[in-house]
Amino acid sequence: MNGLNIILAVTPVVLLIVLLGFLKVSGDKSAFITLIVTILIASFGFDFSIESIGLSMIYGTLKAIFPIVLIIIAAIYSYNVLVFTKKMEVLKFQFSNISKDKTIQLLTNSLFW
Repeated sequence: MNGLNIILAVTPVVLLIVLLGFLKVSGDKSAFITLIVTILIASFGFDFSIESIGLSMIYGTLKAIFPIVLIIIAAIYSYNVLVFTKKMEVLKFQFSNISKDKTIQLLTNSLFW
């Protein structure tokens, strides 16, 4: 691997860091700009075919979304189990006894509504 390949491979990561960290561009715009630059680098710098780029985008999207969906499903399942077994009431009671301050009680009770 020569130096140009290394620079081309690192460019999208550095671009995303610069856009988000230093230029304070929003996350969706930074990701979209980085995606376009990555597609251009892949097609012109590394001679990837359009098919390979498309399949790589699908793979990356699925790899990013799957863990998030899994966590959401597990959280919904856990919540439903707590409600079904009436243990949610125990949690509400415990959180309401954290403090005598009404504002803290309001905040903790609002978590379960």
